Amino acid sequence: MDTRNKSNNDFRYEVTEILTRHESSFDQLNSNANQMNTAIQNVMAKLQTLQEFNKAVLLRSGPTDYEDPSEVLTRLKQVTVIEAYLEAIEKLSHRVDNLPKNFLVGCFIARLKDKVRLDVKLKHPKVLAYASGVARLIEIEERNSLQKKWILPSEHSILLSGHRPLLHQTVMFPISDETLLPHQFTN
Repeated sequence: MDTRNKSNNDFRYEVTEILTRHESSFDQLNSNANQMNTAIQNVMAKLQTLQEFNKAVLLRSGPTDYEDPSEVLTRLKQVTVIEAYLEAIEKLSHRVDNLPKNFLVGCFIARLKDKVRLDVKLKHPKVLAYASGVARLIEIEERNSLQKKWILPSEHSILLSGHRPLLHQTVMFPISDETLLPHQFTN
């Protein structure tokens, strides 16, 4: 901008005009920058969600300490509840490509606890979901039958024994098929 031979008012007018022109450009640039910032934040949020998803997938079916997951799958054995055993089988099965469904069902059934395995085999399951469902039902049935075999001593059995239990003492004993034998309590 040339300032020679211009009055003060002309100079101010020219500067104001230039600033006005550039101010609208600055507003537009600011608006564009805000839009880009919002877009970047949205992408970062999606990226964070994607990273969390990838992390969850890796935790669910990620690498194991074993080189050959199919070998481990055939040796896996139920030692606790069906749910934990099924989770371990599913985790390993996701690491093996082109695993036949009947092989997976066979691995699941073969290493179940004896009582459960025989009942599941009788149902001839073709899919893992059906086999695991049957196994869970059998496990629940077993748990319920075990609970029925144990009872709390009744007032009648306490009166027969002639002794009273301590106040905070809960004693459980099995019921035999022949008779209910009174349990001796010591005070």
